[in-house]
Amino acid sequence: MSCSPDPRLDDLLTVAERSYEALRAHIESLPPAVGRELAELAADYGQEVAHNADRMAEAPLILRVAGLLCLHSGEMAAAINCNLIACEVDKVLAEEPEAYEAVRLSCESLGELARSIAQPKLVFDALATAADAAYFQAGAYQQRGERDSYHTVLRQALAACVRAVEFVEAATAFRLRVFVSLITQTVVEAMGALGWFEGHDEVEVREQLRTLALAIETYVPNDFSISGDPAISAESAARLARLSYEYGSPDHGRGRLLASRTDDDTDSMAPLERLCAQYALERTAQRSADQLHALRRDAWFAIDCARDAALSRAARVHTAQRLDALLSEMILDEFRLLVGRDVDDCFTALEANKSRILLDELDGNTVTVDDAATAKGLLAKESQLLHLAAQGAGKGWGEQSLVSRLPIGGLDSSPDKIDVQGINELDEVYRRHRAGFVGSAGISTLPEIMDSLQPGEGLLHLHIPYDPLDPAGDLVILLITCEGALPIHRALPDRLTPDDDLRAMRMQVDGKQPVDVSPVGQAITLARLAIREGHDDEAASYLRPLYDILLGPLADYGRTPDTFSRLIIVPHGPLHAVPFAALQAEDGRFVAQMVAHTVAPSASVWHRLRKRPAATVSSFAGFADPRLGSRWAALPDARREVTEIAGLLSALAVQTHTGAEATETRFRELAPAQSILHLATHGEFPQEDAIDLHRALLTPADGHDGRLHAEEVRGMDLSGTALATLSICDGGLARFGPGDEQFGLISAFLAAGARNVLGPLWEVDDVRTARLMVEFYRHLLDLGPAGALQKASTAFMMAGEQIRDWAGFAVFGDGQPFSAVGSGSDHRRLAAEMRV
Repeated sequence: MSCSPDPRLDDLLTVAERSYEALRAHIESLPPAVGRELAELAADYGQEVAHNADRMAEAPLILRVAGLLCLHSGEMAAAINCNLIACEVDKVLAEEPEAYEAVRLSCESLGELARSIAQPKLVFDALATAADAAYFQAGAYQQRGERDSYHTVLRQALAACVRAVEFVEAATAFRLRVFVSLITQTVVEAMGALGWFEGHDEVEVREQLRTLALAIETYVPNDFSISGDPAISAESAARLARLSYEYGSPDHGRGRLLASRTDDDTDSMAPLERLCAQYALERTAQRSADQLHALRRDAWFAIDCARDAALSRAARVHTAQRLDALLSEMILDEFRLLVGRDVDDCFTALEANKSRILLDELDGNTVTVDDAATAKGLLAKESQLLHLAAQGAGKGWGEQSLVSRLPIGGLDSSPDKIDVQGINELDEVYRRHRAGFVGSAGISTLPEIMDSLQPGEGLLHLHIPYDPLDPAGDLVILLITCEGALPIHRALPDRLTPDDDLRAMRMQVDGKQPVDVSPVGQAITLARLAIREGHDDEAASYLRPLYDILLGPLADYGRTPDTFSRLIIVPHGPLHAVPFAALQAEDGRFVAQMVAHTVAPSASVWHRLRKRPAATVSSFAGFADPRLGSRWAALPDARREVTEIAGLLSALAVQTHTGAEATETRFRELAPAQSILHLATHGEFPQEDAIDLHRALLTPADGHDGRLHAEEVRGMDLSGTALATLSICDGGLARFGPGDEQFGLISAFLAAGARNVLGPLWEVDDVRTARLMVEFYRHLLDLGPAGALQKASTAFMMAGEQIRDWAGFAVFGDGQPFSAVGSGSDHRRLAAEMRV
């Protein structure tokens, strides 16, 4: 031990290290004045050493010597205080449960001594320290995996908190903050562990929680702050509010939550998170439907404020991920209501966090960075932040990924899994350049959707609310026509076929992309695999149950697909992978036979596309069979495909570019002026970079590498494009992410302004695709994309073709017939100028 400020104290410490009895005898031999002097000196020295990390272990002995000196001088309170400080140091130094228990027992004894001399402040300090030691002792047992010991000591910590509460009025401001922090941690763990307590133990724990709730409500003001960090104080307030809601007064809980709100949040999501926390607690307190309804409305309107602060795509994806977790229960509650259900609010709930990034892009809520080098660096950084290694290769893994949500960072949204700092730094660069996303494009309203739907049209919203454990637990449906809206809620089945024995789960291995497993997801995957292998009978065993789940509920209200002239389907989550045309009703008919349909990322996106002034369809540009080198097979059928299509579109200004002429450079030059774009080529679709790096391949030339990335397509102006056809193997494949955002080429072409996109749902055969495309274009100018695809699909079906060949394409977008077909003279002139 190092030297103290006084040799006499050094002598005492040397004796103390040797023998406690010798120490007592030495102290008793000291004159009273000397004892008092050394007591004060030892107390000060002990506290000084306690604050020195290198010498902290020496402090308990010094402080206990100080305590004996105080006791010798007749200062019992000072003696207790010195020993309490020694216990605090022992608690900090402890690592094993036994060491924490020794501290707890010592503090309880000191508390009894303090009570005997009527020192309430010391009683509180002692019992609060005992409770703290018990809490850490419980944690040490938990780390060891000793569950029974953990629960036993957790009860002791709770009991110690209750005993300390009796004396909380005597606590200093500092001690009260520490104690409130302890209570928030202890009660959260105790409430979480209630299921492990039985009989009398459970009754006792609940009574202790009620006692603590009453004490907190009595002695801790609603605006009490345990930290200078607003986020920490807000989290503490939320935990104490939960205690009041569940074991005390819900009114106190609400008051505490409201008092914790602040205008200086550094996290734009904080106000919404507090609102959602309040909603969850009000819900447990069984508040009235009107009160809960008001909170849900507040939440829907708070979403845009949370989104506005995110400038980069990565930040908006991260925000959407947090919103998914916050809003799912509210969405379900809008549809669970049997009385007083508001269809406008049902619609808002579905649209509030659905494909909002695409909606922002459609409305032009983005500003690009002028400096090319900076823009390239930002894109590289963003790709790095959003990159998540693929789980595996092969057809099975590929199909499984289509029904699995692609999050940012993985299943665990904690900061160590998500590079929040990197996202913030990226946003800061955008902020300096006054670029990135600007504000939020507002969602459409239900009346606007109804006004835009034509008689005979229906918009079918199919939504699976996010659940962190179950990828497909509930389904909510909203059917909208020009006359009204019909909300439906159904629990999704645990099994779709008698042989199903599948447990729903989300899992992640080795930090790679998570895999979602559910009976519905499995049915979609197996149906797609069977279709792709040509096993139509096997596929039917999944397509029929899927029809019953997704479209069957409409029949209860007198609605089936064939009651509509055109159906706009807005799928969600794993339902994006459903081949809707191939769903089969009980009578054996396929959806493709019943109705022309199109798919939309959201009702608001569809509405934006529908309300645009209809452009005259006057030109066609086809690109096929580009020259890609030895790695890629030639595509002679694709070349014949565009040639035959060109012959069918004689009313338009038509041009085709094949082989060496099918360059990325030519595509970029011509695309903005074309009514119809057709790409018949190869593509690359890396699963680990699904957001920006899905790409169509064209002939490299003039400084362009031939890889037309999704991110590059987004930057083009295709607002005059009525239809973009991607006759590309897997070109229609899209991953879905947080906020049900669609990743891939389809959403990129829509974001660029294309009104409709036709793309494949799986790998397609070149010869059959060419035939289907020719049949599609034969009817396109008369029936529009949705009607033409239905006509082509049913023709193939009647000719005996397999499902994979007639149901392998889908129309994404508006879907309605074109308003007019022009002569195309202006476009012919423009094309001639470009050839020159």
